Amino acid sequence: MGIYVLERLSISRAPDGSVRLRFRCPYHDDQNPSFSVIIAGGYIVSMKCFAGCELDYGRKGEIKNMLTSDSRLFGLISEKGERMEKLQDADKLLASFCSKRGISLDTAKAFGLKIVTADLEPSLSKVGATAGVFIPLKGLLHGDSYQIRILFSESEEKRKRFLSASGSKADLYVISETNGAPVIFCEGPIKGIVLFEALHALDIPASIVCTTGVSSAQCDDVIKALAGFVSKTNASKVIIAMDADEAGMRASGVLLRRLSGLNVRVAEIDYNTVRNELTLLGSEQFGIDDYVIAMKRAGKLSVSNAIPLVRRLKPVSVAMIVGQSQSFLFEPLIPLGVMTIIEGNPGCGKSFLTIGMSCSVATGKPLYLGENVLTPSVSGNVLLFSCEDSPTVVSIRTAMLYGGSRPDNIYYEFEPFDMVKSLDEVEDLVQMYKPKLVIIDPLMNYMGAESDVYRDNAVRAVLTPYTKMASKYGFAFVVVRHLRKNAGDAAAVCRGIGSIGFSGLARCVLSLEQDESGVITVSIAKHSYMPIRTSFSYTIDEMRVG
Repeated sequence: MGIYVLERLSISRAPDGSVRLRFRCPYHDDQNPSFSVIIAGGYIVSMKCFAGCELDYGRKGEIKNMLTSDSRLFGLISEKGERMEKLQDADKLLASFCSKRGISLDTAKAFGLKIVTADLEPSLSKVGATAGVFIPLKGLLHGDSYQIRILFSESEEKRKRFLSASGSKADLYVISETNGAPVIFCEGPIKGIVLFEALHALDIPASIVCTTGVSSAQCDDVIKALAGFVSKTNASKVIIAMDADEAGMRASGVLLRRLSGLNVRVAEIDYNTVRNELTLLGSEQFGIDDYVIAMKRAGKLSVSNAIPLVRRLKPVSVAMIVGQSQSFLFEPLIPLGVMTIIEGNPGCGKSFLTIGMSCSVATGKPLYLGENVLTPSVSGNVLLFSCEDSPTVVSIRTAMLYGGSRPDNIYYEFEPFDMVKSLDEVEDLVQMYKPKLVIIDPLMNYMGAESDVYRDNAVRAVLTPYTKMASKYGFAFVVVRHLRKNAGDAAAVCRGIGSIGFSGLARCVLSLEQDESGVITVSIAKHSYMPIRTSFSYTIDEMRVG
């Protein structure tokens, strides 16, 4: 029989390190080589004639003797023989599988992992596979099951990654259970075992559950079972640990919404951290298990980064903060990047003042208020949202203050809108016009009918996104507010309509009062950047720009 091997033998090595032999079958008239042998770790793990010849124990022995006598194959086959069922052979292959995944052999055996071959597991033969790792699973919905991770296949190009039990359905499988600890939910059992061993070594308590794929993770029954498991184990939260690839991150978003809808507290893996660390460590994979393995091998895995979470609270040392002085549009009255309130009773000159500021910023020329001069530190476009005065009135006032002319870079919007619903649209305008000053006059007309202006948290929910926008784009955000009725002897900062949250959020509050002779007095009711409370006076007739 040796002549068949010597004349028609082809040898190839697969990406997984196994060796494939192909030669003419000695048991039939074989014109095209149809006999295949796979050798891995020094052991023959598969013999097969694709023409259908049956191989009994005697024929297998003949093939083995023929191969071991061929000088070109010396060193490829162990003297211990070809039977994968031998404990030492199976252990060697299982240990190789575990080593690549950062799992100890003892941990693998504790979870019931073992090597199975096609002659022991018929389902492997059906998909052209010759050996795999058997992984028992404990399902919460449909009972015990298993998964087989395929190691060797006759066709590497069409090779499946794993096999599931016949007739298996989407289920939630328990890797470990710890009462009162967070539940980590991942895509597959091997990932779960990798996480278990890493967290156990770091003494981090956690329950770990998984499915057998990212699609199964999004099934309604699996999500409900997960919520039930959280309740049963008194878990503090669920950590969604899908892989940092497109499918995993998309599934993570679905799980986040659905679990939150079931009143389950949820945390999410920081996928940017996972991807960045894996890239730095030279990995082309983005699995949560790949991250743990790579970090462990690099000596970087620790309690703080083993499960990197998206954290909205990120305290930093005061020593690391670079000090920067506050900049102003009109120093010291109108700071940039924050909100300023201009408030007063109707008819006291609030809108006149904002139009004067608009003309000054638009032209870069000073605003004269009697003997007081406000000089803009920067000039540029202005966005003015004003709905109380008609366009004609605003146009007349602008011309009156700017010597009969009207700057062409003050952009008015006369229709009121809901600040909550129009946030994105306002930001689009800011990006388009790049203003140095944005004015809303009067503020209450834009708060929206559904916002409770007398509740601090409701007020901040509406205005905080706008103050963040001002900080992001560096413009001065000025809002106009009326005083409440019967303000009496209340402190100046508490006299405006609505919650104290308005003044609390603003960094500067300017209060305007006009006496019977028409003199307008501007007082600083609040200023976060200067301790001195100053005031100055002027009349409408004394206002001009230029």
